[in-house]
Amino acid sequence: MSLENHNTYAVGISHFFKKELGIKICFATVGNKEVGEKVKEVSDNVLVSPTIDEKRTQYEETSPLLIMGNFYDLKISKDLGFLNFLFADIPTISFLSTENGPYMGFRGASYLIQQVVNQVYINLFIETKGEMGGQISPGEVRWRTSAEEALRKIAEMIPHFIRTKSVKKLQKKAEEIACREKSEVTLEILKTVADEYTPTRFKTRFLEVFEENTAGPCQQATPEEDLSKLPFSMEWDEAAREMIFMVPTGFRTQAVSGTEKYAREHNCTRITSHVVDNYRKELGF
Repeated sequence: MSLENHNTYAVGISHFFKKELGIKICFATVGNKEVGEKVKEVSDNVLVSPTIDEKRTQYEETSPLLIMGNFYDLKISKDLGFLNFLFADIPTISFLSTENGPYMGFRGASYLIQQVVNQVYINLFIETKGEMGGQISPGEVRWRTSAEEALRKIAEMIPHFIRTKSVKKLQKKAEEIACREKSEVTLEILKTVADEYTPTRFKTRFLEVFEENTAGPCQQATPEEDLSKLPFSMEWDEAAREMIFMVPTGFRTQAVSGTEKYAREHNCTRITSHVVDNYRKELGF
């Protein structure tokens, strides 16, 4: 959440979001130091009378899910491609505010919550085509197993509320690069995309994922060794077997048994990537 608005709103809304709703304030801007000290009670990133360039830098570094501000903030955020914006300033001749605003009292609080939820979820539904928690489909571009595993680990590090949108963006950019290079998506391509398209606060954590995947084969069993320990009783094609390695080690035996049970219930005689995808969707993954 990013707040750039009138001092009264900056204090009241930031405290309400943090203390009542548990929403993190990425950064806030205020008009004087006294107000800034009050907002610092709920946010570590408070700017006093920042320039437009300073605001633009904050947007790029923190990548807020929702921005609240005035018309100048709206212009900056739209120029940078941010979709979720709520007007939160003293009403002017160019902005009409009736009984639901300003955000004061019980009615104002309930209206504010409604607006926040609508802005965030509507855009997420548009971005993900209604599949809020949907699994990222393989698509037409082939992914190496190491890259798929890295993407899965990255997804686990991203807050649930923005996970689907963020992972879909990483997937799309990685596949665009792979198409240009006429190759499959490799670990190197995914690392390049993660470095370029993720907020600064995530980059260090993401780097750990790529260090783990390049640590060397001596630190983990080969695919052949892992496969020999799994209870396969049906025929699996190569793509379906590779998808098993996206499952955490401790759950792979259960994943194989569950997938084969699902296949039998649906009269499938062979396990394909399509069967695995359908089973995962049924489980909600």
